[in-house]
Amino acid sequence: MAGSESNDSTRLRLNDNMSDVQKAKHEYSLHQDTLLWSRVQWLTAIQSAALAGIYLVRHDRCVSLLLAVLAIALTFLLLMIAERDHHQATQAFLQCGIPETPVDRSGLRSIRGLVLNRLIYSALILADVVLASLVVGGCTQR
Repeated sequence: MAGSESNDSTRLRLNDNMSDVQKAKHEYSLHQDTLLWSRVQWLTAIQSAALAGIYLVRHDRCVSLLLAVLAIALTFLLLMIAERDHHQATQAFLQCGIPETPVDRSGLRSIRGLVLNRLIYSALILADVVLASLVVGGCTQR
């Protein structure tokens, strides 16, 4: 709780020195960052449903392929939306005039939220492609 109170008081002091437009831009950048992680929750739901569906209808390989293709398309769409959210958050943060806190980004510290998101999305798209290619072999052999 003490850390939360400190963050709230820092936020209040920061907001006292900002114009209404800067405050709105700052709040918008925080909102967009929250949306970025909300997309990961959607990704988890889509991929879980797709993998479960592909497994449940494994006897009908063409339907499994359709589910894999749908999962790839939805995952790619979510990646594009997450990229847009990040771009909008970055632009709003830059426009609010708050200097970014310098952080040591050497080694593994260079992996930030967006990079991690991209890795997760890419790995799941690759998994879907591999799964789809395995299923295609079953569709053409029927």
